[in-house]
Amino acid sequence: MADPLQLAYSSIGNGGVNPDTAATARSCLPLGDIDCTWETVDTPLTSNPKTVTWIVTLTDVLYSFFFMCFLLFYSYRATKAIKEHQNKHLTPARYAVMVRGLPKDATEKQILDHFNNLYDLHKDEEYRKLWFGCCWGRRHKVKRSRSEKAVNRNLVSNVDHLEESATINKDLYLNTWIAEVSVAHPTGGLLRTYLSSKHLGDKKEEVEALIQTLEAEKSLAPMDFNAADEKLIHSSRKKLDKIQTRLEKTQRRIKDILPESADTIDKKMNGNKTKTSTSKDKLAAAAKAAKIAATNTQQGFNWEACECAFVVFNNLESRRRCLLDYRQSTRWLARNWQPEELQFRGEFPLIVTRAPEPSNILWENLEVTNRGRFYRQLVTNLVTIALLVTSCAIISAAKTTQDQFASKTPPEGLCDRALPAVYYADTSFSYNAQEKPILWSLAWDANQTCTPGTSGDNRYHIAYTNGILNEFDSSRFSYGTIYPNPNRCVDPCISESSTEVCNTLPCFYYQDLVMVEGRACQAYDASHVLYCFCSTQLATSLKNHGFVNGARKLWDVLPCRGFTKDYLVKNAFTLLAAGIVVIVNFVLNNFLRMFAVFERHTSESTRTIRVAVRMFGAQFLNTALIVIIVNASFGLSSVPVAKELLGGKYRDFERGWYPTVGMGIATTMLLNAFLPQFTLFMQMYVVSPIRHWYKRRSIRTQAKMDKLYAGPTFDISLRYPMVLNSVFVTMVFCGGSPVLLFIAAVAAAGVYWFDKLSILYLYSIKTTYDEILGEVTLEVLPWTLALHLGFSAWMYGNAELLKGTMLDLPWLLKSVGLSSVVKDHPDATSDELYYILTENLEKYDVLGPNGFLVKIVYSHVMLMTVLCCIVSIGLLLYTIFGTIVFVVLGQMWAVIKHALLFPIEQIQSLFSKEDDGPKETDTLEEETLPVTLLPEFTEPFLMSVSRKHRPDEGLGFQRIKVDNTYELTCVWPEDMVHENGVEREAGERKLTWEVMQAPVKSYAIEANENEQGIWNMFRNQYP
Repeated sequence: MADPLQLAYSSIGNGGVNPDTAATARSCLPLGDIDCTWETVDTPLTSNPKTVTWIVTLTDVLYSFFFMCFLLFYSYRATKAIKEHQNKHLTPARYAVMVRGLPKDATEKQILDHFNNLYDLHKDEEYRKLWFGCCWGRRHKVKRSRSEKAVNRNLVSNVDHLEESATINKDLYLNTWIAEVSVAHPTGGLLRTYLSSKHLGDKKEEVEALIQTLEAEKSLAPMDFNAADEKLIHSSRKKLDKIQTRLEKTQRRIKDILPESADTIDKKMNGNKTKTSTSKDKLAAAAKAAKIAATNTQQGFNWEACECAFVVFNNLESRRRCLLDYRQSTRWLARNWQPEELQFRGEFPLIVTRAPEPSNILWENLEVTNRGRFYRQLVTNLVTIALLVTSCAIISAAKTTQDQFASKTPPEGLCDRALPAVYYADTSFSYNAQEKPILWSLAWDANQTCTPGTSGDNRYHIAYTNGILNEFDSSRFSYGTIYPNPNRCVDPCISESSTEVCNTLPCFYYQDLVMVEGRACQAYDASHVLYCFCSTQLATSLKNHGFVNGARKLWDVLPCRGFTKDYLVKNAFTLLAAGIVVIVNFVLNNFLRMFAVFERHTSESTRTIRVAVRMFGAQFLNTALIVIIVNASFGLSSVPVAKELLGGKYRDFERGWYPTVGMGIATTMLLNAFLPQFTLFMQMYVVSPIRHWYKRRSIRTQAKMDKLYAGPTFDISLRYPMVLNSVFVTMVFCGGSPVLLFIAAVAAAGVYWFDKLSILYLYSIKTTYDEILGEVTLEVLPWTLALHLGFSAWMYGNAELLKGTMLDLPWLLKSVGLSSVVKDHPDATSDELYYILTENLEKYDVLGPNGFLVKIVYSHVMLMTVLCCIVSIGLLLYTIFGTIVFVVLGQMWAVIKHALLFPIEQIQSLFSKEDDGPKETDTLEEETLPVTLLPEFTEPFLMSVSRKHRPDEGLGFQRIKVDNTYELTCVWPEDMVHENGVEREAGERKLTWEVMQAPVKSYAIEANENEQGIWNMFRNQYP
């Protein structure tokens, strides 16, 4: 009844023998078909429960192995695809680095000289080791360089790429190793204000174009002009006035931010000569306060100051050496002890990182200080935590509702064992004297009338159909101290609110049943008899009529209406808890995207990766971890707030966990698998066509029509977290609930096909995404395997669900240094040693008998634990020492290869010794080996390729063979003139920067379309 979708039947919670089933004689052998002793099981493959355990475990190991193979294959293919893309599609970011930590008075020439002197390729490569992330070693020449040893290493000889730049002195770069240095200046929020005004200007032009179109139609046919169009003209003019007002405010803000010109300052100085010194002091103090306020979270406007710089090298080798030298510059310790030759002017430690693409740079955010960005991210994190706490509270409320329903349930075994024993007056109630089975079934007699209860509530006649009611054997009466005066309840008239306390048979025969046979003396409410009747009726009704109609049929049974109401409310809250997870995830998606703009990241790529990672973390916490924590028992019943939110009852993945918590997780995954895809389907085939049909006749301008049919922008930062969340949740819980694997497969197929269809028919692609999200996914996915193995080991360790084979406990205890336990109990069996071990480990494991230390004594749990440790340690070693390991393995392979080929080389040397006369081979010209050629930023494009490479001749690429080296070049297919005025003729070789498929190829601020206007404004005011 706790699992309306019956998802728990496909989990290991359905294993073992349910105590309620074992208490029913008609379900167990020989009457039923269940071996309640758990010596055998009824499965198509085997009847041995231990074999079933190994089938489950080995199946888990098998698909874990396949998942690991998939990870290796996916990592190989993705890495290969990334490298191929980088080689085939050069971008300016491949040659550039971003430099921070420069002083405010740093100039373009000083930055150029610093990096040009350090990374002169005519000098031998030098290297410093970094110990413990902070201590730099002595600088020495590199013996085994990671360089690709390109033979073309040329200085800059062409500066056509800087032809249109007004902020860069192109004459500085000739005959250097640096192709470009672009210095970013603090603008005091000027760029952000300008972008806002630019947006308002675009809206103004759009409204003006609409008004102009409508007025032209009106002038052509004034008699046929619609009244609705006349209203549209008036509303558009009002809208235009509002936009003009906002635009004027924005322009005033721009003037306030911009520094005043020399002429304006002179006029103000002449006009203020008559003012007192007190006024001057006030103005100076106000200016100082404004300056301090401006520099708290962003730098004030200063076009001469240096905020950061983008350095573009002419050679890939120079950039590689630079990133290697500054490899830990983002960390405080390594930067604090940075070698003097790497510091700017020998005193300013630098932060050097890979530069984003020029088109991805958010220039308006470069001036935001680290402290300002930290405060903004803090606000985002606090609101995210608040949403997660809200989700936790709703899930806790659903759990409280379930607990309230559970509080009305009778003690375990009452309906099937204890209650018939009370009526039969003996524990042998299943058979009569003739060894014939007795059927115990409660029924409601609608013809019998009962007097109302003490509170006026209706009472119903509920009794067993066999009519048995035997008298107690007075010679066996004995009472315990807990219930010295037990009460026998056999009145058939029962109400839902009956609070009379009753006792089970062992309370009357305490000596025989409790002291001798070890049975439990329990109390129950008289209303529990009604629950026993209604629960049986509900199970029958659901089986015969289904989930919806079954509950509706039960509502017609008058005594069970209250029970049916509680049941429906409990299940509604359970589904609500699963649905609220999906809703909170949706809110988090929109919230984090909105606050990503508020955080003011330096590039589009950084903003995308931050949103994706945070979104995935929040969704995983909300979907999986919060549900586990809320329902787990931490023993915090005495803590006021924690006992409400964290007052769960499950100390382990026990049988009751799967139809409650496990069902909620599976339901959430079902919703996540279908709702997003259903939403996309509705947008593509229902909402979008209707919107186009409805809007297209009312749109009067081409710009609006283009915007209507362009569709929303595709945001990959929303899809990555959804897929990662599905993979993580599935891998964590699929050991106990294998149905999650099939749900995840459906979700993955849906995401794949609906993303394809939506990109074709719904979304517009406005951003060129890089490989950062893919690389992060490659780093994160392997940890899902470690989590899966760990959680599976924990789930499989529940001895009530899976029967396992214990390890040799005496040997195990001796191996872990607990041989004293064996010596103290030399004659103990394995089961006795297990219980002794459990008692001893309770001192070290807070979970006691449910702890993990107790579970690993089973062989199948030990197998999963060992695999989890191997994977976890391997991932840790790879994360920490991955680069070193691959270098060592490469060197070992080189040594082994040389050792294996040494005998062959010796044999060849014997046959190649010189004879009396010269051999024919001596006269042959030695074959030339192929060389490596890498494209240089300012030089004609030239790159060595493989023999199998097929160039795209339509774009002008050509492959030629020169001395066994296949060289790839590129020529202009036709005459062409660049935007900066540089002319190219057909057949002329393209320079490397001209081959790049990038919308922006320079890091100069004026090269970016969004920032061109503000640069022109500043240049006009300060020529």
